[in-house]
Amino acid sequence: RRGRAAARRRPGRPVLSVVVPAWNEADRVCHCIQRLRAALGHLAPEIVVVDDGSTDGTADVCAAWIARHPAADVKLVRRAHAGKGAAVYAGAAATRGDAVAYVDADLDVPAEEVSRLFDVRRASGWDVVVGSKRRLGWRQMARPVVRTGLSVGFSWVVRRLFRLPVQDTQTGMKMWPGPWLRAVAPLGRVRGFLFDVELLGLAAADGLRLGEVTVQVGMRRPANRIGIGHVVRCLLELPAVGPSIRRIRRQRAAAEGRPAPLRGPVARRERRGPPAGAPRAAPRPAGPRYRSAPSAARGI
Repeated sequence: RRGRAAARRRPGRPVLSVVVPAWNEADRVCHCIQRLRAALGHLAPEIVVVDDGSTDGTADVCAAWIARHPAADVKLVRRAHAGKGAAVYAGAAATRGDAVAYVDADLDVPAEEVSRLFDVRRASGWDVVVGSKRRLGWRQMARPVVRTGLSVGFSWVVRRLFRLPVQDTQTGMKMWPGPWLRAVAPLGRVRGFLFDVELLGLAAADGLRLGEVTVQVGMRRPANRIGIGHVVRCLLELPAVGPSIRRIRRQRAAAEGRPAPLRGPVARRERRGPPAGAPRAAPRPAGPRYRSAPSAARGI
């Protein structure tokens, strides 16, 4: 009921957009669209399908479905094959919603979970809601042991490197503030599966509030799609994500005419504050003349 009221408040702008990156998903894409519309009908969502250079006619199948349902708020973005991250960024840039989620075309995480993430985000005040399979407990999930071990190890490495306040960065369902994601999407540099880490690192650096909720996850894909070679490639690409985040923040600061974000020892001192035993500065007198300005280091 509240979702319907929110949709009426912004007749020209949906409250929610859902991006569906699709690569060779001709046999799934229509089912995905129908499931999303059925589960999210009360929110009147915008659905953006991004064909990532499929060779099985995914784009044609999707275009035919859109032609048969002209009243549906569904659009198709075609692009050359460049990876999941590039597809999500292209789709996010084409959205209009106040909130933007993305889901995998096979709906490994059920469409109904998008509605739950929307409700949690609205009730909690979180800016970013991350769907997590880690919080469910591995024993309750029908997942291969090898894939579970690889996922746990990779998540541990990512959390150690980027100090993210979430346990699971790679589940294919997340929800973001629409204006923020549309501003960041054209600058995204990670084209493959590590784009999630890039986005979460940017969000944390920008001071957005990140929350994590349990989502139900099924195994709709062959277990061998993600193996040791895939994880090794991701680990080798991880060192490039940190510089990419800093580069994007500098680009945004320059475009908005703000000082560049601090980095290195200066930024670390800003985050830690003065060392123990250091003399404290005298408090400033109250009054509008001495009102402190927002920290430029906090950023973007």
